Amino acid sequence: MSTLSGKNNQQEIYKDLPLSYDESQASAVVPVIEQIEMITEEIVASSEEKMSGNNITKNQLLVKVNELTAAFNKQKEHHINKISLYQTTFEKQKQEMKENHANEINIRKKHKYEYSKRLKNQEKTHKCKREERERNYKHETDLMQQTINRLEQTIRTLQTQINNFENVSTPELY
Repeated sequence: MSTLSGKNNQQEIYKDLPLSYDESQASAVVPVIEQIEMITEEIVASSEEKMSGNNITKNQLLVKVNELTAAFNKQKEHHINKISLYQTTFEKQKQEMKENHANEINIRKKHKYEYSKRLKNQEKTHKCKREERERNYKHETDLMQQTINRLEQTIRTLQTQINNFENVSTPELY
């Protein structure tokens, strides 16, 4: 009976594993394989010693090997389930991180948009106020100019009347 050894035998053992199970993940199972190989070698060695004394039969040896193989398969399945669970958890956390990152980006974009909108509204308000002040200033300037023009007209009119009055009143006095 030969023991399991070498990469070919390990590949043979891993052939039943799912496709997502790569060699880096399989390295967790290698110590178990080595342990089974050592136990198998011990059984073979002890069986050869005992077979000479007929204490253990070949069938009993095969039963022990089958028990070890079943234990190995059970442990292999346990490791596969564990790795699958880790992969699922990792993918879930990765997805959550992606979603959190996307949400954070959306929140920041929203804040940037709101800030930009407030800034535009502020600029618009300032522009409206400035335009209103300019209109008021222009209107007041126009009103002042009109008042000045009326006053000048009134002064001219009064000056004319005074001149007319002086011209008219002066000859009568003589």
